Amino acid sequence: DLEIRERAIECVGDVTARFADVMDSDLLKGAVSDLVEQLDREATRCSALRALAVIANSPRTSSTASIVLEKGGLGTLSSFLEHHARPLQQATLEALGALLRTLPPKSKLKAGDVACTLTNASSLAKDSDLHLAHLATKTIAAAVSTCSLDKKAKTACENDVLPAALTLAASPLLQGAPLDGLADVFEAIALKGGGGALGFDALLSALPDAARVAKEEDPVRGSRQARKNVAVVIARLCAAADASTLKKAVANLVSQVGDENKLLAVTALGELGRRCDLSKLGAINTLTDCLGAGDVGDADEAKTAAAAALGSCVAGAPHELDGLLDALDEDPCPREYLLLIALREVVAHAPSDRIKSVALRLVQRLLTAVQGNQEAVADSAAECAGALAAIAPEAVAQHFLDPLLTASDVKHKASAAACAKAATSAKLATDASVAAALVDRLEPLLKLLDDDDLDCKKKALGLVHAAAHNRLSLLEAHSGFVESRLATLAALKIEHVVDLGPFKHKVDDGLPLRKAALAALATLVDRKAVQDTASCVDVVAGALADKNADVQAQAHQLLVKLCALDAASVLAKADAICEPLDKAVHKKIKEGTAKDDR
Repeated sequence: DLEIRERAIECVGDVTARFADVMDSDLLKGAVSDLVEQLDREATRCSALRALAVIANSPRTSSTASIVLEKGGLGTLSSFLEHHARPLQQATLEALGALLRTLPPKSKLKAGDVACTLTNASSLAKDSDLHLAHLATKTIAAAVSTCSLDKKAKTACENDVLPAALTLAASPLLQGAPLDGLADVFEAIALKGGGGALGFDALLSALPDAARVAKEEDPVRGSRQARKNVAVVIARLCAAADASTLKKAVANLVSQVGDENKLLAVTALGELGRRCDLSKLGAINTLTDCLGAGDVGDADEAKTAAAAALGSCVAGAPHELDGLLDALDEDPCPREYLLLIALREVVAHAPSDRIKSVALRLVQRLLTAVQGNQEAVADSAAECAGALAAIAPEAVAQHFLDPLLTASDVKHKASAAACAKAATSAKLATDASVAAALVDRLEPLLKLLDDDDLDCKKKALGLVHAAAHNRLSLLEAHSGFVESRLATLAALKIEHVVDLGPFKHKVDDGLPLRKAALAALATLVDRKAVQDTASCVDVVAGALADKNADVQAQAHQLLVKLCALDAASVLAKADAICEPLDKAVHKKIKEGTAKDDR
């Protein structure tokens, strides 16, 4: 009976969402009211909440929120957040978010309901459950944006929402949609808070303090990702402010570049520069000065962050690109490595038309960088060329890849493979752009798997793995060759002994290649793109007997995937697999071994 009722409630929600614009107003109100009645029954509460969310999200109805939330309905729904059942919390947040976003202006909500909603939702905005945190921040942002904030609601924002939001902002786990939802909360509070502790100035001061306190309490919360999260929120706040507040905020960030908040300040300038033109506010000059002499060996975290921020600012002010290219064209160019980092950000975020207008100049400069003697510079240039291939594939193919693939220096061929790998996974890459740049050059790139140089092999393996993950169609015509080479490299051992005086140490140069080959093969299995499953089982059997624990772990994971893909092929090779599995099961664990390593 319960399942029938749940399906009936689901049908009511779907039908109402689809036909609300042609339904009689009394019929619509009756359908929604019936769903509201189901909220009183614990058994049907979640189903009713999901149905209300479906209706509220429908573009064919605009009165659902008023029917549900007015006359104490908002307080009733927010009280469900006090329950400990996660499915109920999730369904409630989804319904509240959808209803509040569509709530008409000047709706008559019961006094105290908005404050109650803000308090209860903020209690779920924690990084221990990022999905609930995302839903909670969306609900809070919708409540602050659409509802009129009385004294109680502002107090709830200050005492409950703001502390939870500041703690969440400093979490290294936050990224993607939850981070965007959190930024929406700060933006909504700044626009509707009415000044004081909820104004722009107070929030911009509180965010760096929250990051500093979190780092003092837990060093992990001072990680690069946590710092970037706070910087994104600061940037969103500044971008939503008026011109005078923006100018003041940028000046404040520029002044902090020289103190203990330097890393946060330059990261925030970069995030803000991507959204606004900061060329007339001194940010670009300040970030350029932060690069210093710029020698590769002197490229610490602060200078690298400043270089990335400089690139983001130039992306937001494309007319400054010529100045960046002029700096790169200096001979000698001591800051070449850092300027290439900046250029990579420009290519990734600047308008495509602007990049196309200087594509040939960019490619020629990147080729010069690769042909130099500094490995770090060459790697950075290759990655930048790969990102550029998404915008100007023909220019990169003809003026970058072709000269490198025909060069006699094996390092240049390795850079070509690195460029191709970056091209398959670039932010703006499409199947058409990748095909235009790589299809005619894929065969010589894949033949680098047979090269004697280990770095060349490693870069080519990176290309195979990236293509298998992002652009599988590239490998279809070469699948047999790729699988055979992966099998060979998965068993490659190049051991030599290093004399350290009192003792000798054995080094296996083939270990990174074995790991990379198994990772690429696992991706092909995941994508069901393996032609010869039996050969893959042979590879796994050999890897299971490997002396390295990491390789064994990869082999066990790959074996599980092969069993799901083709159990018959695995069963046919059972004799080769069972012996190393038996040894692994009966392996004696040394005393003192960490629990996670057992």
